[in-house]
Parts: sequence; structure tokens; C-alpha cells
Amino acid sequence: MSPIAKLFTVINVVLAGVFLGWAANSLSKADSWKQKHDELMVKTAAAEKALGAEKSALIAEKQQLEAAKTAVQGERDSAMADVERLKGQVADEERKNNEMRGDVTKIAASIDNLTAQNKQLADARDRAMQAQRDAEKAKEEAVAAQSAAEQKAGELETSLHTAEGTVADLEKSSTGLKKEVDSLNTNLSSLAELTNTKLSDFTPMPLIEGRVLDVAMNVQPGLVAINKGSADGVKRGFTFEIYDGKTYKGQARVEYVHDNVCSALMVRVVDGQKVRQGDAASTRL
Repeated sequence: MSPIAKLFTVINVVLAGVFLGWAANSLSKADSWKQKHDELMVKTAAAEKALGAEKSALIAEKQQLEAAKTAVQGERDSAMADVERLKGQVADEERKNNEMRGDVTKIAASIDNLTAQNKQLADARDRAMQAQRDAEKAKEEAVAAQSAAEQKAGELETSLHTAEGTVADLEKSSTGLKKEVDSLNTNLSSLAELTNTKLSDFTPMPLIEGRVLDVAMNVQPGLVAINKGSADGVKRGFTFEIYDGKTYKGQARVEYVHDNVCSALMVRVVDGQKVRQGDAASTRL
């Protein structure tokens, strides 16, 4: 065999070895790529499954959010309606407060007048009672003197003159007392006319139950506003008993009546008790 033939033989053997090495390497790489491809397919299927589950969860969450949105919109609409209703209530309360302020001013003036007149009447009553006591004492003394005169015949004339003088004094005192009583009756009539008080105003009271809206204790003896008015049958002169649970606090007499609220003057307050907003008010206990 010639050298060239040997050379080609060696070259062919080398090339065959290289080809075999390349083929083996290619087969090894093909097996590795196939394994990676299979693993990738498994991961892809798992990812698709996870994405499907996540998509279902997102769809369910979207539905929940839409339902929550609808509920929030309903709550918002309800809140807007409540706001409008509260605006109306605030306006109504402002109107009632303005009415009550007017009532407070009127009652304060009436109380000042009543206080002055009551003081005058009290002074006149004290004077009349003192005069009556003096007259009774003088009468007792006259009776005693008359008894003594009857026992002592010898002193009859002197005792008689004394008794006659005493009787004259009593008659004068009686005339003065009558004038004072007439004056008192006139003052009482004026007081009744001033306060517009008539017997016909004090009619039997039906059962009316309400609550104290406001309290003004700066006006003595105290003024309260009650959430019942002429629409509920309240009339001037009605009395409301004020209490909190089982605790009785006092009595208020209605002075001014409006459609749905009335103003009442405290005529009796239990010692140690304080009337507060929210207390119960009833015409009967």
C-alpha cells in the first residue's frame, strides 16, 4: 500500500472516529433536550393548571367585588337619604328651638310680673292675718272683760263702757279687714286675668306620654320643653310628671302649646333631683 493510500486510510479512520464522537455527542444532546422538553412540558402543564385556578379565583373575586360594589352603592344611596332626612330634622329642631326661645322670653317676663305681684299679695296677706290676730285677741279681751263685768255688778257701768269702746274698735278693725280682703280679691282677679287662667282651662287630662327635649333652669323655678303639643291633645294648664325610670323628679305645668311641642313651667322639683334632657314626661304616673 502506498503512503498516500495509508494516509487516506488514517484520515478516514480519524474522520470515522470524529464522526462517531460527534454522533454520540449529538445523541447524548438529543436525549438531554428531550428530557428537558418533557420537563418543560410538565412545568407548562402545571403552570397552565395553576393559571387556570388563579383565573377562576380572580373571576370569583371579581364577582365578589362587583357584589360589594353594588352593596356599597346601595349603602351610599341609603346614607344620602339619611343625610337628607337628618337635614330636615335639623331644620325642624332649629325651628322648635327658636319657638322655645320666644317662649322663654315671654315666661321670664310673666314670672317677673308674677313675682312682684306675689310679693305684694304676700305682704297684704301678712297684714290681714296680723290684723285678724289682733282682732281676735281684742275680741277675747272684750269677752273676758264682759265676763268680769257680769261678775262684778258694782263695776258694770265702767266695764260696759269699756266693752262698747272695744266693740267700736273691733268694728273699725273689721271694716279695715273687709277693705283688705276686697283688695286681695281684686288682686287675685287681676292675676287670673294676667295669666289667662280660667277654671274651664283645667279639664280632665288624658294620658299623654313624651320626653323632655330641653331644660332651661336659668329661668326660675325652671322651664322644660316636651315633645308633645296640640296635635297630641295637650292644652294649657295640663301638668306633666317628670321622671327617669323609677326616679321621680317633679311636676311641670304647661304654659305655651304648639303643634308638636309645648313649654312647661316647673311647679315642683324633688330635692336632690335634676331634670335632664331625655327624661320621661307623662300626664299620669
